[in-house]
Amino acid sequence: MIIYVCSAYSGIPGLNDNREENIKAAEDICRFIMKKGYTPFAPHLLYTRFTDDDRPDQRKAGIRCGLEMLSRCDEMWVCGKKFSEGMIMEINAARRFGINIRYFMNRLPEVLEECLEL
Repeated sequence: MIIYVCSAYSGIPGLNDNREENIKAAEDICRFIMKKGYTPFAPHLLYTRFTDDDRPDQRKAGIRCGLEMLSRCDEMWVCGKKFSEGMIMEINAARRFGINIRYFMNRLPEVLEECLEL
């Protein structure tokens, strides 16, 4: 099963705008998903390696590619208590694609472990 990881990257104004912290959280979530035997897909960890998220044209291209891959995923895991603009766009796309969405209020794998019955 391929799990699309939906979590903040650049941040949520006034809540969490620490990009490095967000990247670390997404990496931890991906490791957790792999540990469970699934395949994680986190577009914000992949496309930002060769695009500049601070440039609107490159951000738009990365989002387009991420949404194309979302259409091929089995499930989306939304991690965090608040949603960024990009996360909302991804959630709406998952709904349009009919992809099952699971919401986790905390982004830490040890808390995810307690929430899941896998």
